[in-house]
Amino acid sequence: MTQTTTSEPKVLKFQDCFDNFLASKKTEPSWLKKRREAAFAQLKALGFPDRKNEAWKYTPVTKMLAPNYVLPHAPDSSGAEAVLGKSVYWDEGAVRIVFIDGVFCPQISVLDNVPEGLTVCSMSDLLAKDASRLEEAEGRHVEHLNDGFRALNSAFSDDGAFIEVKASQHIDVPIHILYLNGCSDHDVMCHPRNIVALEQGAQCTIVERYAGINDQACYLLNSMTEFWLAGDSQVEHCRIQLESEGAFHVGVSEVHQETNSSFKSVSVVSGAKVGRTEMFMEQGGPHTHCEVNGLYVVDGDRVADQFIVAHHTQDASRSEQFFKGIMSDKSVGIFNGAIIAEEGVKGTDAHQTNKNLLLSDDATAETRPQLEIYCDDIACSHGATVGQLDQESLFYLQSRGIPEVEARGMLTRAFAGDVVEKITIPKIKEQLETFLSERVAKHSSSVEIGS
Repeated sequence: MTQTTTSEPKVLKFQDCFDNFLASKKTEPSWLKKRREAAFAQLKALGFPDRKNEAWKYTPVTKMLAPNYVLPHAPDSSGAEAVLGKSVYWDEGAVRIVFIDGVFCPQISVLDNVPEGLTVCSMSDLLAKDASRLEEAEGRHVEHLNDGFRALNSAFSDDGAFIEVKASQHIDVPIHILYLNGCSDHDVMCHPRNIVALEQGAQCTIVERYAGINDQACYLLNSMTEFWLAGDSQVEHCRIQLESEGAFHVGVSEVHQETNSSFKSVSVVSGAKVGRTEMFMEQGGPHTHCEVNGLYVVDGDRVADQFIVAHHTQDASRSEQFFKGIMSDKSVGIFNGAIIAEEGVKGTDAHQTNKNLLLSDDATAETRPQLEIYCDDIACSHGATVGQLDQESLFYLQSRGIPEVEARGMLTRAFAGDVVEKITIPKIKEQLETFLSERVAKHSSSVEIGS
């Protein structure tokens, strides 16, 4: 996937910021400095993607890069405390690591109950205490060299979560990675990198949540999360993006699986002015299973972009992509999904589904399923639909005495329900159902399709 680029000034506006950032890191190890310099040189060579790039065709990158971003300073947890009180997405006993504007905040993290066999810490703490361990962990990450936002992350990444599960350990409590953004009076950019590594036979549940403290705050959150699954390991993953309405979000997940490992993920997107969620699944051994589910719900003139790639390079692998979008007002929902099966691979089972519901005449759904099949021994399917609420079902509910607004809400919630049902943590599922019900009710009362 070759990247076309935006004009050079889009990159050069970050030069002074990078020079000052690098000058402030005088005590960092030389290997890290070299990695940052190489990443920024890569950024200058690549530039940022533009609409000539099919993978970014509908995403307004120019709008995302327009603000004059600055790097965050020491976190202020006062505003975050109120957000935590309103949105408690964890059960008693769960592990929680919190970042405010991309900076680790120990005051509201909960790391004193970490089970045996589990390591949870910030990247900044790991760098201070064991730089060689961080070098080893970061040194093996999957680099997709054709993306300017990844290069930007590698150049500026200053913190994030480091999670490691020892061999055969089954961690029963969820591990929460929480990013609260928009505390600053300035337009801040954050570039966190998270690493989740499971040794042989390990199991855990990871919850990533990205939320805005100030609903109207403008900031750029450009994150990368790497999952490394050794043989026979299992991860259940839930990713929730509810950024501020004035924010911009790029969130990349890279999943590397060894023999007989399993990765199951549910992504819920309903925030940011422009939000892009990417996931890449790579195999390092046969008999892997990767299931990725997603729901994106947007309104106003906001954009939600999903870019998913399942790359089958080993025998007897399974992958499922199941995504649904709900768009209202003048919003745009995008699904760009690919299944790639390399030559000579046997026994691949890969499926992809994308369904979209438009709640207004001005809403847009762009769906682009892609299959690149270079082998014969494969069971593969894909499908995409774009539609409005079923009028017969709506009439049926109204004929049973249910008001139209309520009937629209019921049908819309039912459309989203089979994605939310895949979330395995009851409290998260319950609170997301409440949130989505409120969001749907707001638009059901004001929307009339085809009027």
